Amino acid sequence: MNWVKLLLPLLGSLVGCQGNGHAIDSAELVTNPCQEIRLAGFVCVDCATLGFCSNVDGQWQTVSMTSCQSERGFFCSDEGSIGCTWQPKCQVPVRGKFYCQQPGIFPDPYDCRSYHECSEQNVDTSRQCTNGAAYSLLTNSCSLPRESELCSEKQYSCSYVGQTGVWAAHNSYYYICQKDKVGAQDVFYPLMMKCSDGYSFNGHSCVPDTKFKQIEPAEASCEESKLYAAESKHGYLLCINGELMSYECPEGSIFDGISAVCKPEQ
Repeated sequence: MNWVKLLLPLLGSLVGCQGNGHAIDSAELVTNPCQEIRLAGFVCVDCATLGFCSNVDGQWQTVSMTSCQSERGFFCSDEGSIGCTWQPKCQVPVRGKFYCQQPGIFPDPYDCRSYHECSEQNVDTSRQCTNGAAYSLLTNSCSLPRESELCSEKQYSCSYVGQTGVWAAHNSYYYICQKDKVGAQDVFYPLMMKCSDGYSFNGHSCVPDTKFKQIEPAEASCEESKLYAAESKHGYLLCINGELMSYECPEGSIFDGISAVCKPEQ
C-alpha cells in the first residue's frame, strides 16, 4: 500500500481548511519552502519543524507535521532518518528564490543538495540528491561530501542590485544580485548564470579561459568523472572520456584532494 497516496488527500484537506478566508500574499510565499523546492515529500520548514510538501491545484503548499525539541539538541531531519533527531547542530539549509536565466544545469545557491535543470524556455525543474551527498559542479553528479565548506558556508554575497561574484565551486558559474519587495523590506537574492564553454568569470565578465588544457593520458585510463590532484595546488584534473583535463580553481582558492572541492586558501 502506498502510504503517500493515502496521506496526500489528508494533507490537501488540511491545507484547504487553513486557506479558508485567508489570502496568501507575497510575504507568506517567501516563507513557504515548498514553493521554492517544488518536490513532494517531507521537508524541514526550519530547525524545529517538520513539514510536508504537496501540490494542491497547481500550488505548492507546506503543511507543518510535528515540532522538535531544538532546545534539547533534537533538530529536524528530512533525509535519512526523517523526523526529530539528535544532531550536534541544526543542518536545515536556508532556502530562497531561484529563477532560470539560461538553459543548463545550475546549483541551488542555498541548498548544496539541490540543483536545477533549466530548459530553453527557462522552465525550472528542481532536483535533489538523495544519496546523502551534495551536488558537485565539477563532476555534474551527487558526489560532493556534505561536510564540504560549500555546504556549511554561504556561497554568495548580495547587498545591492547588480552585485556580481564568481561561484566558488566552478569559475564558469557566477551570480548577479537582484531584489524583491516583501512588505517594506528589500529582499536580495542571486540569479545564477554560466559563461560559455571555454570561458570563466573574472568578477566582471566572461573571458577566455586560457588556463584550460588537455593532459596526455597515463598508461592506465583514468576513472570517468573522477577528480585528481594536479601538480599545482591551485588546480585539479578531471577525467572526461578517458582523458585528463586540467582546470584552475577560482582565484584565491586551492584544490582539496580529500573533499574533492576548491576551497579558500588560508
